[in-house]
Amino acid sequence: MKTLQLPFFIFCYFLFSASCFGQIKSMGFSQKIEESSFFPKLQVINDTLFVCSNTGIFQKDMVRDSEWELFAFKDIKIIEFVKNGNQLLSISQGTKDGKDSQMFFSENNGKTFQNFTFPDLFGEKEDNFPFRIIQNPQNLNSLLFSHAHSGLSKSQDFGKSWRNLNEISGSTQNSYLGFHALDTTTIYYSTFTLISGGNILRSTDDGLNWSFYSSSLEYANVNHITFHPLNQDVLIFSDYGAFGKSSDKGKTWKMINLYDLKLFFYRVFFDKKNPEILYASGIYRSGNNKQVYIYYSTDTGENWRLAYTEILDTDYGNIIDMVLYKNRLIYYTTEGLFEINMETTPWLSNPKITIVPELTISQNPIDNTLHFDTELNIKCIEIMDMAGRVVQQNIISDNERFIDVSGLVTGVYLAVFYANGQKKCKKICINR
Repeated sequence: MKTLQLPFFIFCYFLFSASCFGQIKSMGFSQKIEESSFFPKLQVINDTLFVCSNTGIFQKDMVRDSEWELFAFKDIKIIEFVKNGNQLLSISQGTKDGKDSQMFFSENNGKTFQNFTFPDLFGEKEDNFPFRIIQNPQNLNSLLFSHAHSGLSKSQDFGKSWRNLNEISGSTQNSYLGFHALDTTTIYYSTFTLISGGNILRSTDDGLNWSFYSSSLEYANVNHITFHPLNQDVLIFSDYGAFGKSSDKGKTWKMINLYDLKLFFYRVFFDKKNPEILYASGIYRSGNNKQVYIYYSTDTGENWRLAYTEILDTDYGNIIDMVLYKNRLIYYTTEGLFEINMETTPWLSNPKITIVPELTISQNPIDNTLHFDTELNIKCIEIMDMAGRVVQQNIISDNERFIDVSGLVTGVYLAVFYANGQKKCKKICINR
């Protein structure tokens, strides 16, 4: 059977599944975030982890494992910031006395700072709100800024002046904004509205002209885009229960749908040492429990499998951001910071895993009997309607490869197959 050598990140699933203790550990930063509209970000610069928060930006030296200390913008609600030498530019939800200050500038690493909220950029609308501020990795003075008033703006002088690129906005506080990692003349910008759903705007000429991609998924919300480290044509985005893959630099996209809207992928990452491998993480929402999971792909995003999952106590709160630092996956939640630290987990040298067998539906659309074929030892099958309700459940005997679905009305359903801790989802159509 075909095997692939995978990074330790993926191998951990098999060790974790045999252990009785959780792998997600607190990082000692426990500031609570109670406002549902406040989405502060994480950032790693030169082995230092920066955390935007209710009361400024905090930092931690990851090499020395230092204590947390205030870095900049004391007592200001910071959403995100960019840095060029000692200069800092941040976006904010406003001062604790009001919402008049939504951008701050400092020339001395945040020790002192000034209000940098331009009226012509922010406008005077009550619903005005800053979403993201992003820096060009090849030109630190080049910035992108998404906000509710004018959509997307760009600066070439580290925020001293701005020009508007387009006026398409939406609920984008947790969506993607960035330059292409290998070609910074190309910009990607995702938005979400109740009318148009999830969209990706793309410019290949530094923001002068834009193309528009609208996801075919009903509940799409493009959360993150990652770039192949060697091939600038290949991109992957993460979504609700799905991924999008482009092989032409974002001009067209192929959807890889896992058909489970409870899966919320916050981030997706390429393994830079082996670009065929990707991993993605987020939350699985089931009842009152919040379950962190890690999925992986060994074929450049074409197929995805569960690598690791852990049910978190509700005190952990919702995830609001994530970063990958070396082999440590860091979760920023409304209760603080937590991590999966691969360096402290026992593991075998040269880990290998076996590719999980596929599962196929013999005939789809289906009449009265669902026939399936797989080498997996299926123990249970749940049929869910498109609202996520379980409408049928079958316990499967050894070697049984069919179930009776004659009691279901004509329509589209999701068949969930359970086998030894693994789960496969298939979309089925019943048509009589």
